[in-house]
Amino acid sequence: MLEITKKDERFNDVKFVAKAVSKDDTRKVLTYVCSNGKRLLACDGFRVHAVKMEFPKGYYKVIVNNGSKIILDDATKEFEENHPKYPDIKAIWPRKAKTILNEIYCSSSKDKDFFVTAKLLRAMDEKQTINTIFLDDICSSMDHFVVKQEKETEFSSSHPLLFQNGNKRAIVMPIRM
Repeated sequence: MLEITKKDERFNDVKFVAKAVSKDDTRKVLTYVCSNGKRLLACDGFRVHAVKMEFPKGYYKVIVNNGSKIILDDATKEFEENHPKYPDIKAIWPRKAKTILNEIYCSSSKDKDFFVTAKLLRAMDEKQTINTIFLDDICSSMDHFVVKQEKETEFSSSHPLLFQNGNKRAIVMPIRM
């Protein structure tokens, strides 16, 4: 078991990643935090939270995630016995920086959540929206961030939103209206 307290410099980064762990037991592969030793990430099927950081390689179950501590259980053996592999995050990660549609600089500590959401929705395609709970999770973990979305193409009508701040990244799938 790994216990990370608020005093630990890794606390905010691990807390950010743990917010994206799936709570849906029918998709058990998404109920783990994954580390390759250099990046910690979690995916619930609708979003990905990732942080570049040194962390022991493996798969972890979140036992406790509150304002004062996070407890992770090393479940690498369980994961490898029951799941073929963790989802291929590279398949959805936006890569074409030259096709960026929007960049929005927001300061969640200075702007009210409403204004951050309004800025984001105004910049998105009018046929899209975003799960505001996911946006709240990002705002509570990043003092400021840049939001990017690739331009629409004839082959794809919806691209994920990429939120960036230093070593933190989040991908959120927009909701088609």
